[in-house]
Amino acid sequence: YAVGSTFTFSLKLDKASDVAEEVTQLRIEAELQQASEMSDTPHLAHILVAEDNEFNMEVVKTMLEQMGHTVDESWNGSECLEKLFNMQGNPIAGSFANELRYDVILMDCNMPVMDGYEACTFIRKSEQRFNMEPIPIIALTAYAMPGDRDKCIKYGMSDYLTKPMSK
Repeated sequence: YAVGSTFTFSLKLDKASDVAEEVTQLRIEAELQQASEMSDTPHLAHILVAEDNEFNMEVVKTMLEQMGHTVDESWNGSECLEKLFNMQGNPIAGSFANELRYDVILMDCNMPVMDGYEACTFIRKSEQRFNMEPIPIIALTAYAMPGDRDKCIKYGMSDYLTKPMSK
């Protein structure tokens, strides 16, 4: 006796649809297209990718560059902020004084030093403080549970993509 119990069960689950990811991808492509139409530079978009995983960074960067975009890297939320704000905390402006220097930010949610949620919150507060246009911030996350998108939106992100990504 005192062996304990073992339970087994089976669940019949439907395979998650790729429709939600396709819709999100279409939204991002539309935002990138809109950004490129508003930009006076020859590339489609200037994108900042904040991702701590080397493999994921290389995949995302390669995909975006193959699409014609210009990509800058940051390896955590703190580095991301350093590319957007100077040492005094003032924004590094883009083509117009009321916008940041990137067209879009792709932000991993879970990174060392400073995670994507905290970095996004800082960016949104700074945009308000300096009366700037909000930059699209797309969360990159491995989580695809129903509440994860809501969490990203709550922290100020524009939308989210689940990893692994595809064109």
